[in-house]
Amino acid sequence: MLVTISANRSPSPTISSSWAPPNESSAATGSNGDQSDNNGHEAGAAYVFSRTGYSWTQQTYLKASNTDAEDHFDYAVAVFEDTIAVGAPDEDSAGTGINGALADNSN
Repeated sequence: MLVTISANRSPSPTISSSWAPPNESSAATGSNGDQSDNNGHEAGAAYVFSRTGYSWTQQTYLKASNTDAEDHFDYAVAVFEDTIAVGAPDEDSAGTGINGALADNSN
């Protein structure tokens, strides 16, 4: 498995294991949303790929559950077994913990 971050500038994301500048702008939320919706300037995303032989295939397109512009949901990524964590240092919600008040952007 390979996870790459932020890359819908072109028709398909660049497969890379290195950091890419935050610039994915889809307003999609959750998993496998509409990658062509560019209403969330620099919201960020992560792409999960799997490899069979010499061929890489995109498996999942990941977005925050509360996507907003300039959240930079692609700042950092960690993978452990079947769990992926993606950092969004500019996410503004006042929510804390799991299932917090994610829609409250008062921060």
